[in-house]
Amino acid sequence: MSREKRTHRFIGKLRDVLSPSSVTATIFLSRYRQFLPLALDLLRFRNQRR
Repeated sequence: MSREKRTHRFIGKLRDVLSPSSVTATIFLSRYRQFLPLALDLLRFRNQRR
């Protein structure tokens, strides 16, 4: 089984668990590899400003 199929199956399971926010969660999960570095940079930036 390819990694993508496993990921899609995982997202499908999550979608069953979260109902209204499932679309947002699916979109986020499908792109979390792009968002993660951005989020970490933002957190670092905010921590430096304090």
